[in-house]
Amino acid sequence: MSNRTYRTSPRVLITGASGLLGKAMGKAFSRVAAVSLPPHARSIDTLGSLDVADASTVRKLMLSWRPDIVVHCAAISNAILCNDNPAAAYATNVHGTENIATASRNIGARLFHISTDWVFSGDTENGYVETDEPRPLQYYGLTKLWSEKAALLNDNTCIARVPLLYGGQTGYARYSWPVESVLKLAAGIEVTANGTELRQPALVDDIAYAILRLSNTAFQGIVHVVPEQAITKLNWLFTIADCLGLHSSLIESDWTTVPGRPINSYLRNDLLQSLGVVPPRGVSNTMADFLATLEDRVRLTRR
Repeated sequence: MSNRTYRTSPRVLITGASGLLGKAMGKAFSRVAAVSLPPHARSIDTLGSLDVADASTVRKLMLSWRPDIVVHCAAISNAILCNDNPAAAYATNVHGTENIATASRNIGARLFHISTDWVFSGDTENGYVETDEPRPLQYYGLTKLWSEKAALLNDNTCIARVPLLYGGQTGYARYSWPVESVLKLAAGIEVTANGTELRQPALVDDIAYAILRLSNTAFQGIVHVVPEQAITKLNWLFTIADCLGLHSSLIESDWTTVPGRPINSYLRNDLLQSLGVVPPRGVSNTMADFLATLEDRVRLTRR
């Protein structure tokens, strides 16, 4: 998977494994690794309650598990929560990444660090490439920018900037935005969606498998793991509602510009493609997979 020689198959440790992306990472890595391992071997260890801000705990875990690959998903990703509690945001997003990077470096593990499109200000016309200078508008984006620098304490690191993530699967601590919105529409509850911010929504499973494919390269540095398609939440929700036969009349348009939120943080994925990794699919191409996860929770009338 990199230039390192593994004992048998690589051992993978995932932080933030109880979250939306972390669970998808566990699914992706364990499915592929299980193919090449004997039946009794373990290919992955997932962490649901690790305090990454506790350097001693992180260090002990790395030494006891000795992973070959660490996928660092743990973060406070709610921008409002980061603004309201900057100390906690810094402790988890920045100091936690320092701990993970240092401990993984000390055992020779390769690090995959998850960052965000919100390290940019959102004033692009042609899309951001990896070498463009970040300029976050809010504290969340600032902590993630600092976390990128912290991740590089491990010189065998791949930093994956990802966009707005979603998934329809059950068993998560909270629903992703489109699932929550669909459930509200199905219950006859009005939903307001923003029509000004251009996003690149990606299915978490697609992001996870792209990271898995990156682990088969020797790439080090920053790469944008994003789909080509950009869409506003408003248009996205109208499309979903139309496909499901839900009440689109309940969708209210929000045309306000919210301070601290990028208007167009579009990331280009040219580098990802040059590495031979197929980009995540845009929402138009994930509709069937996404809707299939909702049918047991919503009485749907397909159009």
